Formats: sequence, C-alpha cells, structure tokens
Amino acid sequence: MICSEVQKRLPVEEEDEEILRHTQSCAACRRMSDAYDRDVLLLREGLLELAGETSPRLREPRMRPRWLFPLAVAAGTFLAVLSFLIWKSPAVKVPEPVRVDPAEQDDGEAVRRREEALRSLADSPVRRGQVVGIAEGSGYVSISAGRNSHIQIGDELTICRRGAFVAKVVVTEVGDLQLQSQVAFRESQPRLQDDVFDSVPIPPAERKAALDYLFSFRPVEEKDRAGIEEALRGLGSQDPAVRKKSLKDLLQGGAPARFLLEKPAAGSPNEELQARLKEAFDRWTQLEELLGGSGAERDVEFLALVDDVRAYERLKRILSAVRPFSKEGFPAQGSGLASTLRGWWKGARGRILWNPAADRYEERDP
Repeated sequence: MICSEVQKRLPVEEEDEEILRHTQSCAACRRMSDAYDRDVLLLREGLLELAGETSPRLREPRMRPRWLFPLAVAAGTFLAVLSFLIWKSPAVKVPEPVRVDPAEQDDGEAVRRREEALRSLADSPVRRGQVVGIAEGSGYVSISAGRNSHIQIGDELTICRRGAFVAKVVVTEVGDLQLQSQVAFRESQPRLQDDVFDSVPIPPAERKAALDYLFSFRPVEEKDRAGIEEALRGLGSQDPAVRKKSLKDLLQGGAPARFLLEKPAAGSPNEELQARLKEAFDRWTQLEELLGGSGAERDVEFLALVDDVRAYERLKRILSAVRPFSKEGFPAQGSGLASTLRGWWKGARGRILWNPAADRYEERDP
C-alpha cells in the first residue's frame, strides 16, 4: 500500500491492519492519521460538554429592556470603526505561549537523548542494514539501506558493533537500496559489516530492569516501610550472602524504597552502611538515565507505546481522575490506544496537573 492510497482512506472509524502497518513505517502518514484521531477526540469531548449545557429553548424567556437595541447599535458601530483601524494597521504576530510538559527538560540535547531512550524502550530498535563502505578521513559512511526502507535525508542512524554503540550518523544522500551518511559523533571508528539501527539498542536485561523500575512508581504503603527496615538490617550483617540478598530486595522495592531512603531519618547510618546504600542509589540513577531522565513514569505518550500490560494499567490509574476518563471510563486496551491518547494529551496538558503524592494527574482548579 502506498501513501496516496492510505491518505484517501483516512480517517478510518476502526483499526485497519493495512493502514496500521503502513503508518508504523511512514512518518508522514502517521502524522496525518494522528491528526485525524486528535481532531475526532477533541470534537467528541467538545460535543459532550455542549450536551451537558441547558438548551436555550428550555430557558425561561425574559423581557428585554427597551434600551438594549440602541446600545447594540452603538456597540456595533464602535466595533466596525475599530476593525477598520486594525485592518489598516500593519499585522502584528502575537507569540503563542509555550507550555512545557513536566517530563520535558530545558536542554535540547537532553530532550533528544530522552526521546531516543524512550523510543528504544518502547519498541526494540529496527535494524536498517550494515556498513558497506567507509571514506577514510572524510567521515562519510555508506549503508545498505535506502528509500525502500523509508529512510530520508536528515534521518539519524546508529552504528553498533556486537550490541555496543560505535557512532551516530546523519543521512546526506539516499538511493533506492543504498545511502550516504556523515558521522555526527562517535566513540570508535565504524567498520565494514557493522550493524545499523534507527536508535541505540538496549540489552534485554537492562530494558527489563528499567521497565520494572518504571512500573514500581506508586504511593508509599506500610508494607514498603517494613521491607526497607528488614533490608537495612540485612545490609548491616557481616554475612556477604545476606548483604547481597538484602541489596537485591532493596532494589526490587523500586521507587517507593528510593523515596523512603531519600527522606531524612532520625538516626544517621554508619559509613559502612552508607557505602552499601550508595550502591543502591547508583543503580537507581543508572536506570533513570536509561529511561532518559525523571518523568518517564508520567509520560502519557511513552506509556501508550510500551507493549506491556503494566503500562496500560498505569495509564488507566494515573488518568482516571481527569476528563473524559473520569466520566466515561478508560478506553479498552488495543492497537489504537497510542494515537487516541496522543491526540487527547496535546489538548489536555494545559488543564491538568501532576500530583506526586497521589501519583496521578488531576484537573486544575477552575
């Protein structure tokens, strides 16, 4: 199926497997499909709010004052003169206020790294091809992929060797089956037969650990406090096996365990225990860096793309207190959830706030 055929069939009322397969690999058609989904969702939400208002026909008729008509004529004359003056004046473009999502960061490079990390965690990176040519000294690399792989000029690709990062390249020329690229930055020199991906691959074990940590976010419970106390006693043991098990239990406590340990305690732990706790904090920091920084636990678009039942359950919980889900319930799990929530999220970010204590989104005060 080609782009023109997909665009003629948009929008679709229910999921179409052919269109879904095409939009997964074609960014332009995916943006068009998402725009249709967003408009439909916003229209639906607006109609629901309109339906809740009292119909003008059911309102009690009131006598209009006799001076209302002259006042309306005067106001209309004033607006006509004002509009004529504005029309004659040079156009002034008013800048649109920019809203920054709580999960976003100010540094552009940090945002790019975060998006790349979340894309890799949401879905395994696609292997595009291999390095088939290197121009020594110029930084140009030839890769066995092209237009047939839906690659365009300006796309960024990652070169890896046996799973380890080698270099990031930017596409400069594209043929049907081969492309030319220039190295943007590298950790080592690319070689022939190196693998090329659309983002940096994350080892499966690290991906699982990062997602386990992500889905551990929730309000602290009493059982978390008991588990922390038991783990701390184990970390103070002289038996290495007990200390190793206690550290593992502590890490499995995830976000609630980290939150409790970050709070100032009445009794300060000794230096030896502090060193063992630092190992746990270093691991949590490593997992957050793998997730692209803090805030991934409330990133609606990212959670909607993660193929994990825990992601759906978390979305359902953190969005249950905001419209329209507070009234209509949360959408059923399915392939169309990501596009539905992406469209809703763009229109709803201005009217909701994140409540860290309740670990969910809530409506702003009117």
